[in-house]
Amino acid sequence: MTALETSYLSPDPVLLLTTLLVVGVLVVWPLVDALRQGRYGWAVAIVLLSPFAGILWFAVGRRVRSTV
Repeated sequence: MTALETSYLSPDPVLLLTTLLVVGVLVVWPLVDALRQGRYGWAVAIVLLSPFAGILWFAVGRRVRSTV
């Protein structure tokens, strides 16, 4: 490889797996939690706008559970 060549088309496997893991956590966890709580509007938003809706779910959509 010369000085001007790059490998943008073949990303680093560690970076790729880390990115997939983070995106997976930001999509799967909020989706399962929203479906379990019966909040289907949130579930649709998480699927369509993932992972941004997953972050929004953690910030706004989750209900705080109190132990009584």
